[in-house]
Amino acid sequence: MGTAVVSLFAFFLVIGTTMTAVNTVLNTGSDNAQALAAKNELLVAELESSIELVSATAATGGGVTQVDVVLSNDGMRTFSSYDDWDVSVRYDQTGGSDETVLLAPYSASTTDNSWTDLSFWLDYDNSIAELIEPGRINQHEEMVLRIQLNPEVQASTSGEVKITTPSGQTGTIYFSGS
Repeated sequence: MGTAVVSLFAFFLVIGTTMTAVNTVLNTGSDNAQALAAKNELLVAELESSIELVSATAATGGGVTQVDVVLSNDGMRTFSSYDDWDVSVRYDQTGGSDETVLLAPYSASTTDNSWTDLSFWLDYDNSIAELIEPGRINQHEEMVLRIQLNPEVQASTSGEVKITTPSGQTGTIYFSGS
C-alpha cells in the first residue's frame, strides 16, 4: 500500500512537472510570435513610407534665414503628425567661425531655430493647392517645410537639411546662403 501511494505521488509529480515545462515552452513561443509580429508591422510601415526632398531655398533678412524645403510623399502611407520628425540643419552662420549643427524642433508657427509645416500642395511647381485633408501629406502630395535659422546663414556658403520621419525614412538636401 505504501509503495502504491509513493508511486501515485511520483506519477503526479512527473505529470505536473511536464505540464509546467510544456506551458513555459508555449508561453515563450507566444511571446516570440508577438515580438516578431510587432517587428513585421514596423517593417511594413517602413516599406510603405517614402519621402523625397525636391528642393531647398534660403532667404536671409532681418537677422534670420528662412529655409524652405519642398518634400514629396512617394509612399503609400499618409503623414499627418509632425511632432516626432527629426529635422537637422548644418550651416555656417554669419559672424561665427565654426559650422553650426541644429536639431530643429517642430513648431506650429515660424519661430527661431525651429521648423513648421508651411503649406501643402498637390503640385507645388504648378501651384495646385491641396484641397482634400488639409494638413496631411497623402500619397503624391507635397509639403513645404520652413526652417527659421538664427543666427543667419553666412552669404555664399552651403548648408544641409536632413529630415527623418518616425518610420525611419531619411532625406538630405543642400541649400545655398544668399
